[in-house]
Amino acid sequence: MLTVRRAFRQSGSPKAKALFLVIALGSWFLYFFSHRIFDRTAPKLTINNLTDGETLTTSLLLEITANDQRAGIKDLYLQINDAQPQKLQKLPKQTIKRVREYNYDLSGLEDGQYQLTATARDRAFRTNESYLNINFSVDRNPPQVHFTTKPKVGLQGNTIAIFIVSNELLGSIEANMFGKVQIFYPLPMSEKSSEYYWYRCLVGVSVTQQIGYHSLDLIATDRVGNQSTATFVVEIEKNEFERGGYIKLSPQKQKLMLDKSKGRSDNVKRSQAYTVSEQTKKQLWDSHFIRPASGILTSPFGKYREYNTGIKRHHLGTDIANQTGTAIYASNAGVITLAERLYIYGYSIIINHGQGVSTSYSHLSKIEVAVGDNVEKDQLIGLMGATGQVTGPHLHWHMAVNGVAVAPEQWTEVNFSSPKSKDPN
Repeated sequence: MLTVRRAFRQSGSPKAKALFLVIALGSWFLYFFSHRIFDRTAPKLTINNLTDGETLTTSLLLEITANDQRAGIKDLYLQINDAQPQKLQKLPKQTIKRVREYNYDLSGLEDGQYQLTATARDRAFRTNESYLNINFSVDRNPPQVHFTTKPKVGLQGNTIAIFIVSNELLGSIEANMFGKVQIFYPLPMSEKSSEYYWYRCLVGVSVTQQIGYHSLDLIATDRVGNQSTATFVVEIEKNEFERGGYIKLSPQKQKLMLDKSKGRSDNVKRSQAYTVSEQTKKQLWDSHFIRPASGILTSPFGKYREYNTGIKRHHLGTDIANQTGTAIYASNAGVITLAERLYIYGYSIIINHGQGVSTSYSHLSKIEVAVGDNVEKDQLIGLMGATGQVTGPHLHWHMAVNGVAVAPEQWTEVNFSSPKSKDPN
């Protein structure tokens, strides 16, 4: 400052002093205001806690960050559609960066689509502005859900597919039937339609399931927490399983059948392999299943038989008899979860088809696949044999749906991939 005064006194004539003063004042002005005069850069504006296309209910919590390193931030505004812009806060002159949390009350908005516009203005002389637009929707209505089954009536020992259709995308479905939690998965066709959203649950009906009407208790929750509760009724009819047949095992195989430790060992391994399918959310199969081998059907699923050990029980598979070495094919696409020799079931293969569906192939003479292999429908997986607890060469073809043994023949006749009609009306 002393240097400026000294220079002013030594500047000579009044005109020179006046010129010096103008230059000094101009320099001072430029020094302090150039960042506002020459600034042509708009503030940087970001919004957290809200993504484009998000659905909301009653409130909107925003974290708005405005940054301007030159002129500084002057104003922040928030506007929804064509409503009057709201000034969030008057800011101090030296504000370079501002992070502001703002809770916007949506209770006055009707359900529908909206656009939020945030505006940041800096302190430059030309007032540079930044705009940020985010689309969102308001939804306070619970989802509308409808129900259908395939087939219309369930049967002991069969599979029934339960389809739920909603007018909006669901966040979760909680369902209970037969005293068990039932899992619903979204159908691929829902991705191609914004009008209806389909979900399917595959239910295995045990051979001893009580006949009559059963309740499916359901809670459907959309992505923002709106809930619908519903109770649907599913009818289960009696299945007239075949009865009769006397199976005479050799003394060695009688001993094997009565050795409970051997049966437990087999069942543990099979259960572990079946559990993998219940943890696989993707449907791996396509359309109808195929019969896995040629030959004579010697014992259908569910037949009530007696062994010479004194044991009487339902046959929980389909037996197909033919010569040893007859080709065995995968009844549909999936992943191998078991491929080894078991005590009771002999050389066995289990295929995980996803979403709780598995098939098994037992008493083989040879296994042509390994655990972890991906197989296609109609792919060779093994050869027919007479290993394990058998009286002759045949294939024991078994199917489990979410841990319940069901008739595999039904899946060759019924395509459970989709409902009969994609229009719920």
